[in-house]
Amino acid sequence: MLYTPNQDMYRLQAHSALNQLAINMSAVFSAAYLLKLGLTPAQVFMTFAAIFAIRALIRPVILPLMPRLGMRKMLIAGTVTIAGQYGAIALVTGYDRTLIAYIAFTAFSNMLYWTLYHPVFAAAGELHDRGKQLGARQAISAMTGILGPLASGLLLTFAGGWAAFGAATIVSLVSVWPLLGIRDYPVAAQTPPGVWRAALPCALLFLSDGFLWLCAGTAWSMLLFERMGERFDAYGFVLALAAVAGGVASFTVGRRIDLGHGRTAVMIAAILGCAVYAMRAVVGTDVVALLAVVAASTVLLHFYTPTFMTAFYNEAKKAPCTFRLQCVAETGWDIGAVLGSLTAGALLGFGVELQTVIWLALIPVVAEASLLWMLYGKRD
Repeated sequence: MLYTPNQDMYRLQAHSALNQLAINMSAVFSAAYLLKLGLTPAQVFMTFAAIFAIRALIRPVILPLMPRLGMRKMLIAGTVTIAGQYGAIALVTGYDRTLIAYIAFTAFSNMLYWTLYHPVFAAAGELHDRGKQLGARQAISAMTGILGPLASGLLLTFAGGWAAFGAATIVSLVSVWPLLGIRDYPVAAQTPPGVWRAALPCALLFLSDGFLWLCAGTAWSMLLFERMGERFDAYGFVLALAAVAGGVASFTVGRRIDLGHGRTAVMIAAILGCAVYAMRAVVGTDVVALLAVVAASTVLLHFYTPTFMTAFYNEAKKAPCTFRLQCVAETGWDIGAVLGSLTAGALLGFGVELQTVIWLALIPVVAEASLLWMLYGKRD
């Protein structure tokens, strides 16, 4: 946000800051909130598997609309719907019909928003400044990662779900305002040649990422919530404390990528990723040790995301159709998320402990590093 004269990027960074605040007030608590309602960890995994399976199946419905409406209008519509998703979890009362309604609405709003956000960000940014732009976005995310969990943790503890998730909904709705001034980015009516071939590496990259987040990431969030005594305020405090460590890593890695050190960033992210997930898989109940692992996890997130997304956004920018590439990549993410959720749920059903599931993270970490190494080799 601070490093580019691109006005669309300024507006997108402002939007991202507000929406990331909403995510840190709502989505980061979703697994913990469902546990508190009485769902088992296996049922939480099955819930997420259903969301992303539906998300993948319904994505083709927006393809005919894009050439007529353009990406800006559809992104605004997606932002409005995903704002409703942040509040929809407050309607859930347990493993019942309210959960089915939450799954359906979350799948639709997630599909619409993320399928549009990434191609707009890719189209608006520049190849030579991509790392710095993403570093700035992650630094903003680190700040919202302090405020959001603190505020929502306290609201959930002392005022309940409607107050916490309602506040997240309002913040997300406000994030529509910066989008009103961005340019429209058209989508070709016909699919240009070469799109699907260009999308394949990105789809594989996203598949690995989806498996990682929905398998090991969800397992860790539930484990951490349990270790915090299932208290929302303590859980939010730990997340906020860890977020302090993240911003510096984002700026550092973003600048190095722009200078042509993408493969160096990939190696560091892979080594750090393996170390962090191994620590998650063996850490005990000691509070100091948990805080250390959470802090290391936050540094990994803010180092890994610019490395991952710089490569992806640059591939999307160069693709014959940025939007269609994103559709394929997002579908890859959904497939990975479903596979990760089903794998974790099945292992829990066979009696495997929740913490042991985290070891599965090493597979997608290595897979992503291999794909990113290839993509940065093309650029560097």
